[in-house]
Amino acid sequence: MLVLSRAVVGPREFVLDLEMVTVNNLMSYQASSVLRLTVFVGAHPF
Repeated sequence: MLVLSRAVVGPREFVLDLEMVTVNNLMSYQASSVLRLTVFVGAHPF
């Protein structure tokens, strides 16, 4: 879960690289997935 803990003043751009690792010890299986999340914050409030 991703939570914004405080207000952000724009204009700004945030780039988050999130990695998820999946492990199954019974089948000796391991995989990973990567997500790049880009957040654009405008200069004007909505």
